[in-house]
Amino acid sequence: MRGANLFHSFSRLDIGEGQRATFTGPEHIQNVIGRVTGGRVSRIDGTLRSQVGRADVYLINPAGVVLGPGAQVDVPAALYLSAADELRFSDGSRYSARDPQASTLSMAAPESFGFLSPQVAGLEIDGSRLVLNAGQRLSLTAGEIQLRGSSAEQPAVVRVPGGEIRVEAVGRGQRQVPVHGSGEAGTGRLVVENSWLDTSGEGGGQISLRAGELEARDSLLVAHNLGDRDVLVGQRSIDLRVAGSAALSGTEISAFSLGAGAVGAIDVEVGGRLELVEGSRIGSIAFDRGKAADVQVRAGAIRLFGGTERFTGIASYTESGSIGDAGLVRLEVEGLLEILNGAKIVTDTFGDGLAGNIDISAGSVTIDNLGNPNQVTLIASQAGEGSSGDAGRVTLNVEGLIEISNGAVISASTAGQGKAGKLFVTADVLRLDGSGISNLFTGITNQVLKDFSGEGGEINLNISDRLEVINGAMIGGFTLGNSRSGDVNIRAGSLLLDGYGNDLFTGITSYSASDAKGDAGKVKLEIASSIEVLRGAMISTSTWGSGNAGVITISAESIIMDGFNDPLYTTWISSQSEPGSTGNAGSIDIKVSKEIGLLNGAVISTGTRGEGNAGNLMITADKIQITGSPESELGTAIASESLPGSKGDAGFVWLNVAKSLEVLNGAFVSSSTASAGEGGGLFISAGSVYLDGLGKNVFTGLTSSSVYGSSGNAGNINLEVDGLLEIVNGAHISTSTWGIGNAGEITVRATHVRLDTKGDDQFTGLASRAGPGSFGHAGRVNLEVTNLLEILNGAKVSTSTAAVGNAGDLSMQADEIFIRGEDSGAASAAFTTARGQVGNLAVTAERITLADGGFLSISAEQASVDPSLTPKASRLQVAAQQLRLDGGFITAVSSGPVPAAAIDLEAQDLRLVNGSQITTESLQADAGSIVIGGGRLWVADSRITTSALGERGDGGDIVLRPEYLILEGGFIQANTAGLGARGGDIWVGSRALLGSEGRVEIGGQERASLIAGLGRNVIQAAAPGGEQGVITVVAPELDLTVALVPLATSFGGWGGLLTDPCQALAVGAGSSLVEGGSGGVAPTPAEPAALPLDRKRLERLGTSSNTSRQSLLANPLTPDLLWSGCRTAR
Repeated sequence: MRGANLFHSFSRLDIGEGQRATFTGPEHIQNVIGRVTGGRVSRIDGTLRSQVGRADVYLINPAGVVLGPGAQVDVPAALYLSAADELRFSDGSRYSARDPQASTLSMAAPESFGFLSPQVAGLEIDGSRLVLNAGQRLSLTAGEIQLRGSSAEQPAVVRVPGGEIRVEAVGRGQRQVPVHGSGEAGTGRLVVENSWLDTSGEGGGQISLRAGELEARDSLLVAHNLGDRDVLVGQRSIDLRVAGSAALSGTEISAFSLGAGAVGAIDVEVGGRLELVEGSRIGSIAFDRGKAADVQVRAGAIRLFGGTERFTGIASYTESGSIGDAGLVRLEVEGLLEILNGAKIVTDTFGDGLAGNIDISAGSVTIDNLGNPNQVTLIASQAGEGSSGDAGRVTLNVEGLIEISNGAVISASTAGQGKAGKLFVTADVLRLDGSGISNLFTGITNQVLKDFSGEGGEINLNISDRLEVINGAMIGGFTLGNSRSGDVNIRAGSLLLDGYGNDLFTGITSYSASDAKGDAGKVKLEIASSIEVLRGAMISTSTWGSGNAGVITISAESIIMDGFNDPLYTTWISSQSEPGSTGNAGSIDIKVSKEIGLLNGAVISTGTRGEGNAGNLMITADKIQITGSPESELGTAIASESLPGSKGDAGFVWLNVAKSLEVLNGAFVSSSTASAGEGGGLFISAGSVYLDGLGKNVFTGLTSSSVYGSSGNAGNINLEVDGLLEIVNGAHISTSTWGIGNAGEITVRATHVRLDTKGDDQFTGLASRAGPGSFGHAGRVNLEVTNLLEILNGAKVSTSTAAVGNAGDLSMQADEIFIRGEDSGAASAAFTTARGQVGNLAVTAERITLADGGFLSISAEQASVDPSLTPKASRLQVAAQQLRLDGGFITAVSSGPVPAAAIDLEAQDLRLVNGSQITTESLQADAGSIVIGGGRLWVADSRITTSALGERGDGGDIVLRPEYLILEGGFIQANTAGLGARGGDIWVGSRALLGSEGRVEIGGQERASLIAGLGRNVIQAAAPGGEQGVITVVAPELDLTVALVPLATSFGGWGGLLTDPCQALAVGAGSSLVEGGSGGVAPTPAEPAALPLDRKRLERLGTSSNTSRQSLLANPLTPDLLWSGCRTAR
């Protein structure tokens, strides 16, 4: 005995079963120190007792110590069992069991255990039950340590209530282990099997393990706080350091708070791999007012593998009825973190306290449920049902790859009053793979699960390289309650979504479920390079309840979407208001620096099937290509729709394309309504637009419609094209109504427009329609073309009605308009079934050509007219510097009880050749009038006619007031076939009227027929069964008023008589038929034949006071020569 130290030395120490070894000494002794020097293992199967006051007991044996099933300890304070060679004191002295002679009996306090030999003995607890007094310490230090019970039902027990258990397997080599506190991880092997290490009690106590390797099977390491006193500040409840690997099977390491006192942290550090399998768990629970422990795990790698009904994993949470908070769960993994087959990392709250956060950093992470339908593998923080606390934040910071597959989940959710936590995931690559398993959810999610739950948390992903979501996996959140779901924010280098064509949702989503009142969250994607959405994958927000769907915002370098013609599952980016919902769908805003490609049934859309409105859709890109496939039952489209059964409006679609927009082979861009809601509009600006139906019998193009059964109006289409707009092979731009509402307007502004069927028999062009059975009006169509407008090979621009509503007006403006081919042109029409009226047609250009059947037309075919509609005098107006009809037609036709439209033409140069026609015709009503003004009008083997062809109706008036009128086989007719009807009046007021072959026939009772090549010129207002119209021909220097019977002789030609025909055309010098007596012959051949105009002109035989006037001038010279030469001469 030296001071407060009592020393014992044994050459051998064994305690048999039923035996006792008792230390005794004075009360002032603080340390009872025993050593075993004989080199033999001490076997203790009896009771090791100390009756020395409150002294700590030290027993060292370099040969090792074994405590058997019968071993017990009965000491007043701490117990230190060690296989150390010596015990060192604070004054530097040593008490050695290896070299007794070198020992010093010191009065100082023990400081450390010295391990000096290369081979260090072990220490074994074999089925023992070692229980120390509350608040004390049990320390086990040796080269290797084993704690073994005989079975899970008969475990070895080491218990120090509220105290400390320290177990250190130091391994080989020299080492100093401090008496108080714990050292660094050793190199020895520690085995804990069927054993309990328990410091539960007031304050919770502490368990400290140090080893080179740890194997724990079917054991408990617990440090629960059973009282109201908090653990000491900074104290860890469980402190585990392993230099190598640690494998736990069926083992729990935990620290619970069962009272008001908090528990200390659980701190695990493993240099190699930490493995938890078969129900192993590390965690903390708060059951009352105390706070649960933080759980901190550091390892080279971690593998969590479930496979049992028991919880396998790492957790900190609060139980129902508690008010304390859960603790933090932090994992730091240098290499791979694996969470497999039902294993979990969770922080939850089921009480009033807060759930803890989860912070994970790792080299890579694999979370795989292995397809087991009876379990879920996850990382999650949840505010559980009945709780009022918030869920915690979940953060993963991974250098490499994260794989989530086969039913595995990362989640933050709330089923209580508290908020769901936020999710933050950072990685180089993130891959989610559902493996097509239909009854398992695979993905990253935030959820609001109850009516009264708090708000959902955000999902924030930051993936530097590639994000893949495939084969039934998803990222997203939803709300089932009154609170909104959290937002989804994703940044990635590239994004792949691939549904593999199965029936599972694959993609990114946020939705508000049926009966929910909360809004769905926003979805925001910022992708540095490409987004691929394939084979039924989706990016979507939706509402099924009264909450609104979230907004979708996407930025990327390029987007490729391919539905692979799957007839069952749509590949789409979508925001929808679903059936039964009252909330609105969200808007979609996409910005792409390069190309967007939609293929084979892929869709970008907003829509409503409920009471709410569809969202707007806005896309900005350098290039967009939308390519459909006739084999697909689903269209390839960009669309906003108000669908059948809904009451909400469709949204607007904005496309801003810097270069080219291509819509091909059954693809379309649309905003439509099939309900009481209004259709949205299309607003498109592009460098160029190419629409190509590829000859397939499916719609291709841009459309806005009010479909069958709808009552809302269709929206407008506004298209701005910097360069070429080309519509070919059955593609078209259209607005239409098939319901109660009106069709929208079409406005196109472009530098160059080309419409060409390329031989296809499908409608190609632009159209606004009021379809059969509809009640609304068709919309207006406006084309404004800076340079050239081409309408070729049967293409059309049209407005029409086949029902109650009116056709819309049509307006075309361009520098040049070229229309060529049979059935090519611009028209406003009312079809046979219509009761509405046709629209107006206005065309303005510098140059207009109608060739080979090209036309401008207004056609009224309706059998009856709705009497409630205000009568409308439709008009076809053309204004041009140069208008040429080469086998072309400008027509206004009526086959019903409404007058044909009027035609107004104003052109400085108007030519009709090769059977061209400017006509108005009617069958049951009056023909419309024709008014032509301008500079020159040349009619060659062509005609200008107004005709009432039925049993009633007057012929329309014709007013021709060009500066020059040239007829070369030209017919001008205002006829009627109706009984008692009147032919239209014809008024010609020109500076000159020139007729080929020196002959113009004026008048006639029977309608003359044009035969090309005969050179017959006719001006006629015939009415075989009624009154002929009045024909008035006015020339400035010639005014012949005659009867309707033409002169029997023809006029002579100039060519053989005059040397200067231009002089003959000069004002005051025109040829005339006058009563002049002698002197009618020119004095010399060089002078024109001219007489003073004060002589009396001759009238034709049979003239009366009610005669027409005509001015006839025959000219054998070509009009071109006349216009060029004579105009210069004047």
